[in-house]
Amino acid sequence: MKKCFLLIAVAITTVFLTSCSQSSKLEKAANEQMIATFKEMAKNPESVKIVDVESVNLQKEMYDSAYYNKKGQDLYQQGDLESAIQYFYKSIALNNKNATAYNNLGMSYWQKNNVDEAIKNFKKAFSINSKYTQPLTNLANIYMQQGDEKNEFFYLQKAISINPNDEMALLFLGDFYRRKNEYFSAIKAYKNVIEVNDKNSRAYMSLALCYFEIEEFNFCSQNLMKFLDLNPESDYAYFVLAKAALATSHFEYAKSFITKAIELN
Repeated sequence: MKKCFLLIAVAITTVFLTSCSQSSKLEKAANEQMIATFKEMAKNPESVKIVDVESVNLQKEMYDSAYYNKKGQDLYQQGDLESAIQYFYKSIALNNKNATAYNNLGMSYWQKNNVDEAIKNFKKAFSINSKYTQPLTNLANIYMQQGDEKNEFFYLQKAISINPNDEMALLFLGDFYRRKNEYFSAIKAYKNVIEVNDKNSRAYMSLALCYFEIEEFNFCSQNLMKFLDLNPESDYAYFVLAKAALATSHFEYAKSFITKAIELN
């Protein structure tokens, strides 16, 4: 259970980092367009039509919406959920098509254990932008917590059908199969994660654990070594290496791995 909550925390942090990037891009684009229009107005005011001024006003609202969303993200990361929620609402009030703000609002409610509001806002985010898969992986995680495997699988599959390279959705799909002891399907999903990002250490660890369960101890050890390349201070990885060595009667290796695990613990 503790590991489960840790994985969810990592997932939420990852989602927020991506959301911050999207918000910054929107803010930059809006600002650039505003500056270009104002420069044109300064050179020749008569050349700027009313529709251009309205466009500037619209871009300002989008700029402000992105600003409030970013402010909410900062507060969220500081643990001030109540203030974060207020800023996300301000962002949405200025731009009710800001899918990222709805997604972030959903995550804030999720952290407050208000699951109904979280689900509502995740679904709203996706309804605004049908290419935006982060709300779908968030929904899948909520349903995983609730033990609703049908909806968990549905939203993971939906996310991957939209974006086959969705790293988090692929990772969670692997977790879904591994919990059901469907190790070959899990292995396929984790390998897809690594094709997208060969620095995803959790995918290597998860692959190693799957291979251990199907008694492919060489593959298990290979993936543990790749995990250790990225996380050299992991005592748990050395502990699993020791188990794999014992399973193949490599007792000296097992002894050295156990010793290393104890040193790092």
